Amino acid sequence: MAHQLAMARSLAPRDSLHATLYTTGCEPLPAGLSPGVICFSGGVADLVETPRSADPFRYGDVGPLLGAAIAEDSAFRLVERHRAAETIAATVVGAGIHTTEVSGATIEFAQSLLPLQNVPIIRVPDDRSDPDSLSEEIETRCRTKDEYLTRPDLGAQFDDEAIAEVKQRCQPNPQVQVYVSDGLSSTAVEANVRDLLPALLQGLKLHGLTAGTPFFVKYGRVRSMEPISEALGAGVTCVLLGEHPGLATPESLSAYLAYQARVGMPESDRNCVSNIHREGTSPLEAGAHIADLIAEMFKQKTSGINLKMG
Repeated sequence: MAHQLAMARSLAPRDSLHATLYTTGCEPLPAGLSPGVICFSGGVADLVETPRSADPFRYGDVGPLLGAAIAEDSAFRLVERHRAAETIAATVVGAGIHTTEVSGATIEFAQSLLPLQNVPIIRVPDDRSDPDSLSEEIETRCRTKDEYLTRPDLGAQFDDEAIAEVKQRCQPNPQVQVYVSDGLSSTAVEANVRDLLPALLQGLKLHGLTAGTPFFVKYGRVRSMEPISEALGAGVTCVLLGEHPGLATPESLSAYLAYQARVGMPESDRNCVSNIHREGTSPLEAGAHIADLIAEMFKQKTSGINLKMG
């Protein structure tokens, strides 16, 4: 993995595996664009500078091993390395403890390259008898938990019958379409949506915006917003999604938003408000923040990296 990073920075020749490891929609940097100085940021940055520990799995992930491998890689020794003044003291999921808002690529992967083992997934109960729960529900083309984990593409697709049901039951051409999906953690949905959704809808009302019919999507991925937006003709689409129950808490929810979302849109056109839980950004605070963000999308008629926030 460390040597693949060196390949990405043209510090080593790229092998046949290299091009397959980029996240969806991303392309390798031009070959030959070799830096004179390297600086690492994020959760692994401190671990590059830290001597090997007797417990390489002290954080519950491969971060310490990756940091040590980068430090020891012969290709990275060819350039000067500067230590970052500030870093995030976490790796992967743990970074969500410190980060509220992000934009950019959501990682997808090929099952043949990165096989998953023992990944926790918490499902929304099939019998949702709570009268306050969302009454409308559709499914993506995933039919089982295993299929959801191994076929992320199906979690962004719907059968014709599901799309027809959405069109029949939901308000057409809403200014804002909000829906909920279990994702990898229904605990996050159950812990946050009851407070977040009313706060979000109230915030939209204060901005003079109206929302369509909220509903629930089973086995939904982030990109499920794209066919839903196209089917309903939504101005802004927002999915409240249960995230991976990892290092921080199984109750962490994220909101993904896009202005005039369409199938095949680049990840850079999407915004994310993450770390929504009682020990992070509270559901009530998140609801108000998401409403403000949506209002800005309408004012600027854009989203993602093109959205300018003061």
